[in-house]
Amino acid sequence: MKRIVFFVLALVFVIIFGCQKSTNTVPSSPENPAPTNTPTPTATAIGLFVEKADIWQEQSSQGNGNAYAMIILRYGNSTGAFVSGATITIGSYTLVENPTGTYKVTMSNIGDGVQLNLSISSLAGNATSSINSPWSAEITKPSTDGTVQSSASAMEVDWRYWIINTGTLPQKVRILAWRSQDLQIYFDQTYTPITNNENTIIPAYTLPNMGNIYFRAYGINKGTIIGANGGSAMFTMYNSENAHYVSMTN
Repeated sequence: MKRIVFFVLALVFVIIFGCQKSTNTVPSSPENPAPTNTPTPTATAIGLFVEKADIWQEQSSQGNGNAYAMIILRYGNSTGAFVSGATITIGSYTLVENPTGTYKVTMSNIGDGVQLNLSISSLAGNATSSINSPWSAEITKPSTDGTVQSSASAMEVDWRYWIINTGTLPQKVRILAWRSQDLQIYFDQTYTPITNNENTIIPAYTLPNMGNIYFRAYGINKGTIIGANGGSAMFTMYNSENAHYVSMTN
């Protein structure tokens, strides 16, 4: 009799333990994150907050290369819940939401000086903006790929703006230098253009003593997003013509 009772109790223990283990090992679906992982609006988080509204176009040569737009929406402020179900257009393109609150689209190559109209319609509010795509910036020095550069020497970087027709310079220009092997950024500066054909000097020992360092220049134009809450990002396009690299040594 004691042996029967022992086996019954053992069987009950196995069933209970097995059920608990099975329940605890079921992973959460990435399409349905737990509510605690989703930011929630505070009592003052009312209205539309635009966390990001960028278009990036990195061309290999003039007119070659797509543009990529990304817009992130929240309720009220930077800690508010993400806004889902918005309708966002840039010109004839409609952005697709993925993941929640983040809207993206791939656009055909955008010519310099083209007007870009942004429209946002959402439960948090509606907003609009408009900019002209900036003149793309082109690295002219280094002019070829693979030249050797000593990390112990200062380096001059030159660029120009690809102005096809008469027009204004970009509002800003960003010069970026990164190592291809690990994508580490070693130089990242933004300037206000004064004229075409500009340059900067990267001080000695700023760049590493090994690897290929790429340089890219971006023309930048920005516009205020009308209807968005204060503190929101601006509607921004980064337009680049090319990239060149040097091989670093001591």
